[in-house]
Amino acid sequence: MDFIYITFLIGNGFDINLGLNTRYADFYKYFLENASVSNMIKQWIEKEIDLWSDLELQLGKKVSEITDKTLDKFYLDKIELDRLLLEYLEKEQDRFVIDDNRKRLEEEFSRSIKDITDGFTLDDRDSVNNTKTHFCNQEYFVQFVSFNYTNALDKIVEDCKKNNVDVGKHTNNSGSLMTDKIGNVFHVHGTVEGDALLGVNDTSQIENEFLQADTTFVTTFVKRNTNEYLGQQRTSKTKDIIYKSNIICVFGMSIGDTDKMWWEELVNWLIASNLRKLIIFWKGNESEFKRPIPTQVILLKNSIMRRFLNLGKGVHSDAELKAIEKQIMVIFNSKIFSFPRVK
Repeated sequence: MDFIYITFLIGNGFDINLGLNTRYADFYKYFLENASVSNMIKQWIEKEIDLWSDLELQLGKKVSEITDKTLDKFYLDKIELDRLLLEYLEKEQDRFVIDDNRKRLEEEFSRSIKDITDGFTLDDRDSVNNTKTHFCNQEYFVQFVSFNYTNALDKIVEDCKKNNVDVGKHTNNSGSLMTDKIGNVFHVHGTVEGDALLGVNDTSQIENEFLQADTTFVTTFVKRNTNEYLGQQRTSKTKDIIYKSNIICVFGMSIGDTDKMWWEELVNWLIASNLRKLIIFWKGNESEFKRPIPTQVILLKNSIMRRFLNLGKGVHSDAELKAIEKQIMVIFNSKIFSFPRVK
């Protein structure tokens, strides 16, 4: 039997939601304390730390200073940066222990998946339910693509699968009850255990013409190129997951430049079928939603929609992008995945 695939694209906001200190800004103290004195990246960050909210993009800018004489030194310093980042994140992920709150974690995971449209407008809820109803004769299969290096999500999903946590049921056209299934977590950028990718989306984000033309540098610094060189097929596997999906939820991800290729893939995916639905769970703007004003809500939603479509446009026309707007939902400050926070 075929499945209807409901896929979550999970970013760092998931770990932050758990109380883990996994922002780049959290890592810099550890890096500055432990990196070699001569590490050029350490020196860059120390001089202008306020500019380093996005480590990958800022590295792409700062390599403008690299010459053929300093490239080997940069490689060594970047390797040290990568190693210390993984050390730091491993320490953070180990703070999250399932046994501390197993029952509450399982209950919240169950609620989040079963009540995915909680807090949606009536139109948005109907849109998601129309897709589900269209495929009601198929089993629902919930799966995850993680853009994080950490394993907190893996721990929760594995525990819920092991203990047969209920993530929903639905009735098919024959009146039979079908039980929804939990899938796996796929790490598109690797994990702290190895093959973790830290880099930019494409060569346009490398602000150095000499390095843009250097095959070795591009292979080590552009994430899709690194993925291909490592031969783990993570890029192609993630594309397969996306194109098999009927509903995709983006949670804990900023709509940023370093993941531009994935916004382009999502636009391609939406254009291919009007039954496909994209849900962007957006965290922020809490003050505006304490007493929401319709004009303000519309402007906020449109700004996020425009950001996504502008980054994901690729070769598509404005008319094609306009046609898929009704398939995209932007949900502010949803209570989904409100797990107990790590102390």
